[in-house]
Amino acid sequence: VQLGAFRDAGNAQVQWAKVRGRMTGSTPSYEKAGAVTRLVAGPFGSHADATRACAAAKSAGSACVVLAP
Repeated sequence: VQLGAFRDAGNAQVQWAKVRGRMTGSTPSYEKAGAVTRLVAGPFGSHADATRACAAAKSAGSACVVLAP
């Protein structure tokens, strides 16, 4: 799942600190994409698991998008 795209990589780390407790079993990945750093978390066993994780992240006030494997 993608939890945001940030111009400042430090902001991606701050965002992970806010949601990591709701992202059970996942690990963060910080991916450079041009001028931004994408915060991606996973892996998840299924699309349904990723969807539940996104719902948990959204309940914490985070943006979240399920990405295709």
